[in-house]
Amino acid sequence: MATLRIRIAVLIIAGFLALLFLLCYYPVTNSPLSVHYTSEQNYSAAPLEWRRGSPTLGIASEIYVVSLPRREERWREMERLRSALGLRWTYHPATEANDTIVGAIMQREHHNIPLSSYCSFSWPADISTLAESTEILDLWTPDFLKPESISKLSEDWQIHPFPPLLCTTRNYTVGNYPAKPPKHLYLTPARVACWHSHLSLIHRIANKENLEMRDSVLILEDDVDMERDIRGQLAGMWPLLPDDWDIVYLGFCWSSEGVAAPLKNPNDDLTQEKPPKFRLFPSRSPKCTHAYALSKIGARRLLLHLRYAPFAYSRSIDQALAWLIESGRLKSYTVVPSLVAQRKIVDSDIMPGTGSKWRYHLLDGVLGL
Repeated sequence: MATLRIRIAVLIIAGFLALLFLLCYYPVTNSPLSVHYTSEQNYSAAPLEWRRGSPTLGIASEIYVVSLPRREERWREMERLRSALGLRWTYHPATEANDTIVGAIMQREHHNIPLSSYCSFSWPADISTLAESTEILDLWTPDFLKPESISKLSEDWQIHPFPPLLCTTRNYTVGNYPAKPPKHLYLTPARVACWHSHLSLIHRIANKENLEMRDSVLILEDDVDMERDIRGQLAGMWPLLPDDWDIVYLGFCWSSEGVAAPLKNPNDDLTQEKPPKFRLFPSRSPKCTHAYALSKIGARRLLLHLRYAPFAYSRSIDQALAWLIESGRLKSYTVVPSLVAQRKIVDSDIMPGTGSKWRYHLLDGVLGL
């Protein structure tokens, strides 16, 4: 009799646990938020409810955060942001300003200074063909740096001082700078390191086998904050992008964006009394690289421009991207006002103090000041 009672008790407990499991697990695994969308699937076609809960904001296959591993205070803040919004991303190690590769690039750039604004320059004719191909792309062209020369060039740069380098403008032009140019016009090791950090990640994206050409990847820097409703805002505007977009800025600085007509949802006038607060505009000349999305083909096109020897490492990378957009080399769009902003509350790795004076305040940021 005792044995029978024990068996009945075990069955009752097992039944209770099974019921508890179904109540807790079944609704979750069958909800729209649990659907797994692969990189081959179109995120804009996903159910709106899923995109609003997507760990990659419903617009990207992956998110990467460019970050120096030693900047633990930035990592902690980014983890606060990730946790608050339920995001998933991968940290991409940034390049230190004293890295060997930076020394080699600085030495090479010193011996490759354009002499005047009329230097002959032309972009490679095969950029579009290579961007649309499946060919594996190298980080730079053979005439830029040879692997066996990197250590020697870096040593030379450390030992033999040379005059400070000035940034170029447009394609390959030395600007008409004053006798004592301001600090932001100098090509510093920190600026070269920032360019290399982003370029190495763009190279990684451009060659990813599990990405289709029109899949997108979001790149963030490690000092940002986001609007709390960023998912919902992006869900409404992302389907408006044309198929041939290359880059979308989710945040920008130092530019008058939103000048051209915005991308228009044909249902806006029917469903809303006034236009949405956040809209997509054709880019004018956005600066800063703290939050931008690339299609895979856009990453390939950008890599082919940024690695081209006369243009590579010639200025701050955000200035390079802005010029490529201005000159029609990239098809770019900008979210106005910004959905992602730099916080500028800790020291910058590129500029003195917390960086440039530009400071954009989000309407309802997750992290605040």
